[in-house]
Amino acid sequence: MLSWEQVFQLTATQLAIIVAVSGAAGWLLRKNLWRAGVWLFPTSVKVEDDAPATANIRLPTALDPHAQELQRLGFKFIGTHVEQPRLASAVTSYDYALAEGHAFASLFLSEDDEPRVELLTPLEGGGFVRTANYRRTALEEKGYFSGYLENIPLERVLHAHQRTVTHLGTPISTWDTDARLKAARAWYQSPAAQRELRRQHQTGLVWTFGAAVSVGLVLVTLVG
Repeated sequence: MLSWEQVFQLTATQLAIIVAVSGAAGWLLRKNLWRAGVWLFPTSVKVEDDAPATANIRLPTALDPHAQELQRLGFKFIGTHVEQPRLASAVTSYDYALAEGHAFASLFLSEDDEPRVELLTPLEGGGFVRTANYRRTALEEKGYFSGYLENIPLERVLHAHQRTVTHLGTPISTWDTDARLKAARAWYQSPAAQRELRRQHQTGLVWTFGAAVSVGLVLVTLVG
């Protein structure tokens, strides 16, 4: 192990490199460790009920335009639920339902506080159709579709989503808060969804591994 005398003998450049590498590795771990956790254990994401439709909920301002558009399309607010991966902050989803249109809609904010909309239709037999209005991982298998359409009105996203549902299977028949919560939990248990999550978070796994190796090299330098 390095003595304090040896540490003090390190050049300013060496110390700067060690501090910079350690800082960058720490930042990468903070941003990506939870993604690595989802890749390794996709079913570990907690899904909890939050607030009913009757609660006096204040919607984040950034979500207001999308909420108004959903209401114009006939969606009804049914409450909120929370999804939380290990080592990450909880994400609150503001949920809506269009029973006659066979779709749930969820509004939420991304890590960077960008407004997001996702449409979800659970299918009889355990399949899902999931369509987002932002770029995300896509996957299509028998009885399962996940994709996105960005920079277009929600009405067109909804129509595309409904066409996919028509070709993929039979939607469930219940569109209330309990059904939405059940669908969210079932999605994380779905083998197809788990494959999608691993695709989505594989970059986070790589960055986490790289950051851990960098920290290890710094420790070796100090200790050895």
